[in-house]
Formats: sequence, C-alpha cells, structure tokens
Amino acid sequence: MDDPLAGLDDVPWESLRHTCGPPIDTPRRLREIARGEADDRTWSELYASITNQDSVDEASAAAAPFLINLTRVTSGDNLSLVLGLLDAIAAGITREAEVRERCIRAAELGFPRYVELLSAAEPEVRAVAASLVAAYPERLRAVRADFEAALDAEQDPGARAELLANYGRFVDPDDEEIRARLRAFVDDPSPLVAARAGFGLMKSVAHPPAPVWVDAVVRSLVAPASPGGGVDAPDLYVDEVLEGTPTAWRPLLLDALLRAFPEVRDRVGAFDLGGAILWLAFHWRLAGPACPPRPFVFVHSLAHPIPSDRSGVWPDQEDRFLPGVHWRTREERGPDVEFICGPYLGTWDQSLPKSFSAPDTTVTIAQPASAGSLTADERRVMEVLARSDTFWRTDSDLPMVYGLPARRREFAALVGL
Repeated sequence: MDDPLAGLDDVPWESLRHTCGPPIDTPRRLREIARGEADDRTWSELYASITNQDSVDEASAAAAPFLINLTRVTSGDNLSLVLGLLDAIAAGITREAEVRERCIRAAELGFPRYVELLSAAEPEVRAVAASLVAAYPERLRAVRADFEAALDAEQDPGARAELLANYGRFVDPDDEEIRARLRAFVDDPSPLVAARAGFGLMKSVAHPPAPVWVDAVVRSLVAPASPGGGVDAPDLYVDEVLEGTPTAWRPLLLDALLRAFPEVRDRVGAFDLGGAILWLAFHWRLAGPACPPRPFVFVHSLAHPIPSDRSGVWPDQEDRFLPGVHWRTREERGPDVEFICGPYLGTWDQSLPKSFSAPDTTVTIAQPASAGSLTADERRVMEVLARSDTFWRTDSDLPMVYGLPARRREFAALVGL
C-alpha cells in the first residue's frame, strides 16, 4: 500500500492528552514499526503512550487510523502487537464518555481488516482479530459466516479458545446452530476449549445445561491449564463464570463446584473458588449489591477499625479513593451494622463488577448467621469448606462477609463438625 503513515505529522500530538503526558514520541515509534525496526522499547513506550494499562485517552483515538494501516505492512509478532493496541482502543476503557466513543469509532474503521485477519497465517493474529471483530456486536451478523469458518478451521487450542470466548456474542445463545457448534467443542482435548464451549452453552436460559457442560467449566476453574499451541489464551475465571451464568442454572454450578472443591490444592484457587461457593449459597444475606464480592476482601470492625492497607487508609476515608462508592461512617451506621467490607484498593478498577460503581452504593456484610438459620445449600457449603485444609491454611476474613466465623474451629462448629 501507499505510505501507511500519511498525515502522521498533521496530528497535533503535543496537544493531545494522555495519562503519561503528551505522546510526542508516538510518531517516531509508529515510524519504527513501519520500517520494521521496532524493538521491545518501541512497543513498551507505544503501549504506554496509547493504551496506558489498557485505558485510553485522546491520543488513542488519534493513533487508531495509523495502526489500522500498519496491519497491512506488518506480520507475525509485530502484527499481533499492533492489533493488541487496537483491541485496547476498541474496548474504550475510560471514565470520559466522549473519549470512549471516539476511541471505539476510530478502531471500528478497521473492522473489514479484522475480518480478513481471521484467516491470517499466525494463530496469535487470528485470536486478537477475533476479539476485535466481536468488539462490534452490531456488525456481527453480517460476518457470522466468516467467523464460523475461522472457528471451524482453527487448529491452535489457544486461538480456538479465544474464538469460542467471543462466539456467543453473535446472536441469541438459544440459536440452535450456535449451540450445535458449541456442543462439538465440549469434548475438545484442550480443557480451556471445552470450558469455553461449555460456558457458552450454559449462558442459555431456555435450555438446562447438560452436566457435562457444567463439569467442563468447573474442571477449568479447579485446575487452570495452558491450552497449548501458539496462543496463550486467558483462562476462564471464576468471576466471569459467576456473572455470566443465568440465575436459573446457578444451583447446578454450585453442585458441580462442591463436588470438585476437594480437588483444589493451591491456596489462591481455594480462596477464589471458596468465595464463589460462599456467594452462590449466601449472597441473599448481603445487605449490599447482589453481585459476587471480590476474591480479596478486608472486613473492618467498626467498633475497632483497622487500616485497609499499609498506607493507613481508614474505612471512613476510602470514598476519597473510590469515587461514587460511599462507606457507612460511624455517624451514618445503625446499631445493627457491625462490619463493613471492601476489596483491596489496588484491584478495584480492574476487578470490581460495574454495578459496584453506581452512585451512592453502600457495601455492608450480612448479620451473624446462626446454626438454625442455615439453609440446606448453606450447610453443604460450610461442610465442604470446613473440611478443606487448603482453604484454611490461615484463618480467612472472607466468611465474615456473610456473617460467618473467621476461625476454622468456630466455622466448623456452626455445622456440627
């Protein structure tokens, strides 16, 4: 093609805003890519100036047309990295609605090219192209045949898992053709591919999931494994499963997690999945938003408050750092509210569901549970957790979110163990 960077110097880069300052080095870095001279520093600085930690700003939208052009003169790792930048721009992660829309629309200009790259030679390129195509659901119907052809032809397990992760975004998951194609992948030798197919099928509200689909998802959660091949596709995460599983099928998910939980051998996995099964059984007791608490939770006693992190931030002061989320202060709380809870500040932006950022959200924990008040599911969950040495390598604050004891002996005693 003609010069892919034509017009680059006409952009007022020095006046564009970004979190790392004016992206004045961006033109030089883009030219290094066009000449095939990009090194690790080139990519590091370009990612910092265009999509700093996946967030976007004015410079991101300005760079998108040039990055789209560069997809036609790059290949291999360089092409994957260019597409990765565009993928972050298309996601439009920013608090500014106008900037978000500009970024999304700027990256959309490359949509036809992303469809072409679904059949690229490199699996890494195919995987990122699939994510970019799926970023524009309003255009998916028109290219469904291309996407399905790419999915059926894909041989790399990692790229196949990435395509499957986006496949369910095309149309209603009750579409029988989609369901048939997903069923064909549930027996895939790659656990992650099978899990992605099973999870896609579980999202259908009209059809109860087959046990094999749920088990495929839970196996991946209990023992995450690399899919192999050329693409290191992201694992299926427990919060993604909790939020994506229709309410009607959550009891099936809970049953499968309880059967598999004794197999969990690492502390992080036990904490993650333990939090999941606690939420599935106990979430109705929460006074705050009805969505899963995050894996890492501090519980603060309002009678004897402790800092929420090493910086010494107290619960009553956290709303300075978390705009839109207001914790009950000593003056506002009632006599029946003993604790408040919140995630680590450092993981808030990346991990908390969007519903937590709603204005005037108050997060509290459940009132203390008694043995006589436990439901059958709550009792089952507590019995499984009480028997898990992995979950109780240290006393856990997490049960306190649901009004349960933080010490194992007291926790087990509540269900007669």
